[in-house]
Amino acid sequence: MNKNKKVAMLSVVLIGAFVLSSFGNVALIAPTSGQTVTNFELIVETNTGNRRRESFALYLKQALAPLGIDVTIIGKPFSQFVGDLLHFTGATWDISIVGFVGGSPFAPSFVDLYACDGGFFGVLTYQVCEDSWNEALIQSSTAQGNPLNQSMVDDLLWDMEQEFNIPARKQMTDTFQQWFMEQLLYDYPLLAPTGLVGIWAGFEGYDANEGIIGSAFTGGYWDYENFGDTLSERDNDNETVAFTIGTIDPVFDPLQGASSSQSTAESFLFPQLTTFDKNYAQHPWIATTYNRSDWLNAPVLNESDCAGDNIATCTDTGNTTTIPYGHIQYTIRDDVQWINTTGGPTPTGNFVTAEDFAFTFELYRSSNIVINGQSSFINMYDVQYDNAAGTIDLYIYKPTLDDLFFGGYNAVPAWLLKGLLTLDNGSTFDPLDPTAGDLNSTALFEEGITAFDSVEWDAFEKNPVQAGPYYVDFSDDQMFKNGEYLKKAANPYFWFPNEKDSPGQDFDLTVAGPEDTYFFDYNGTDDTNELTIKNIVMPIVDDLTVDLLLFKTGAIDLNSPDFFGGAEIQNQKNDPRFEVHSFATTATADLLMFNLLNPDLSNYDVRRAIAHSVNKEELGAIVDNLREPQDSPVKLLFLDWYKDDWKIPFDPDAAAQLMVANGYKIPTAEDIVTTTTEVVNPVTSLVQVGDDLLLFFAAFATVFTAFAIKKKRKF
Repeated sequence: MNKNKKVAMLSVVLIGAFVLSSFGNVALIAPTSGQTVTNFELIVETNTGNRRRESFALYLKQALAPLGIDVTIIGKPFSQFVGDLLHFTGATWDISIVGFVGGSPFAPSFVDLYACDGGFFGVLTYQVCEDSWNEALIQSSTAQGNPLNQSMVDDLLWDMEQEFNIPARKQMTDTFQQWFMEQLLYDYPLLAPTGLVGIWAGFEGYDANEGIIGSAFTGGYWDYENFGDTLSERDNDNETVAFTIGTIDPVFDPLQGASSSQSTAESFLFPQLTTFDKNYAQHPWIATTYNRSDWLNAPVLNESDCAGDNIATCTDTGNTTTIPYGHIQYTIRDDVQWINTTGGPTPTGNFVTAEDFAFTFELYRSSNIVINGQSSFINMYDVQYDNAAGTIDLYIYKPTLDDLFFGGYNAVPAWLLKGLLTLDNGSTFDPLDPTAGDLNSTALFEEGITAFDSVEWDAFEKNPVQAGPYYVDFSDDQMFKNGEYLKKAANPYFWFPNEKDSPGQDFDLTVAGPEDTYFFDYNGTDDTNELTIKNIVMPIVDDLTVDLLLFKTGAIDLNSPDFFGGAEIQNQKNDPRFEVHSFATTATADLLMFNLLNPDLSNYDVRRAIAHSVNKEELGAIVDNLREPQDSPVKLLFLDWYKDDWKIPFDPDAAAQLMVANGYKIPTAEDIVTTTTEVVNPVTSLVQVGDDLLLFFAAFATVFTAFAIKKKRKF
């Protein structure tokens, strides 16, 4: 697997351990201690400062005592915890309480987490490549009546990764879930966040997974006729939506968004080839077709001989080390206009072309510029375009389902930014051609100077031309300050792609051409010619209390009640003015990560007994019921792919039976001395360890945070 992709995946995994490290809605618990029968001891480790996970660790100490398992809890600073997690420091943990986010934007992808062949995270943490683990896996799975080995697991994961037919991939995912829950259990998922949004009643057709704008694209609208009394307290009219965003940088550039606020502010302003619905199905946008007919049957290239060459001239020399490449072609509309926005929208006289997209993709592929999300382009081999035909051709090493997400990237105008760029001193350079202009762009890059430092990019960022369904007038530089308002308005020059093509078909990527309706599909018809939401008002607020006040008084239309705890959630549910919706979230899910080389934990029955001992309702109470059972690695983002056929219920009797069947003794009531203690502070009750490892790991984990958010963002 490409090293850079491994690094990117690692960063996404680490983000889950880093985010929400001081979650506050936690009812701390006191452990039960003093059992006199101990089958074995376990070291449970997590990161200090994360009160939720610290409380889960204390709960686990209590829950496992009836199995004769003695738990020692170790809390470490985040950076050292990460080092232990990856076995960089000779860690001795048996169970880590950790969380992660990530995976494919289209379908579950678990190679990095659970495979030995091509995996990364699982190799370092679960240690799935170790011979002793494979022997334990075979022994445990044989006892379950369906022998498995790590090679079989790897084969299934890679088949899933490379399968482009969605129904077939779903079936493989079902198989993996069954294997995982009934025979593997590398980790035991605990709880995932409950995504909630509170919105003023009356938004007909609102879909929390689509968000406000996605719902408007598919026909959502404010229903004043039926909700007039309720909406009389709402400040905004029936064509306006208001919601807060956090502090943002007053530099707007679709290639440099570095936060969720920035990405939200920039979304729907710039052209994209395709868009995606709530189920991550791809729909044409500027692209009228996306042809994958030769995606699976493309020629095979020699990786070592072809690297760096144009794909059209690359030939297979007969070397046995070969790789497949994917070829995807987009054909775009010829009537999409770039507009200026200062003082109101006016056409620039330029239309969005295939060259705009090709130029943008080449910038992502360039080694002389650093762009948010660049790691996704590591395997893009070549980009070609034909302006006359309106086609863009992408060639990709080792194609996967994720590569179709390239269609969702924003394009910048080649007619403004391509070619020679100018520095303040008048010197010229070309970021895509190091030899062009007065200065060598590679040398400039090494000095920290890139295309974004040029006069041309500076002018674009101060007032960028746009080509999306909405526009922002960026000429007011005061609107970026805290307490001010960022405003979007419907683009009067926007085109509406209403055509349909075989609606209702399965999203089968082995078939050329679009299979489904365009995203703009007003109330199921194909005649959309205007946006129901014409104005978007975004107060810039960095105080949650102010956010709630604005929501309750009607100044903004939605917020996240889970930020304020279970009582506020219930208040909004009971208030007839509001509706509370749940939605899929990319936030951190917690899990028990097992060290598979521990002699006791290498036995599947022991891991399952531990799982049976966890009461997720009690865990939910610890976090004020703001989380729900996770049950499977698949469940976090892909509810449509998840099946609960194999989830492990809370069942202490079943846990005890498994332990006895494997030769362990179950303590009697007389063997356990229950100590009632005051509610404790987990930070002071844990064993604290000094920060031996550099904070590099924490900083490294945040480098890719913006990309992870951007790739999966919901409005």
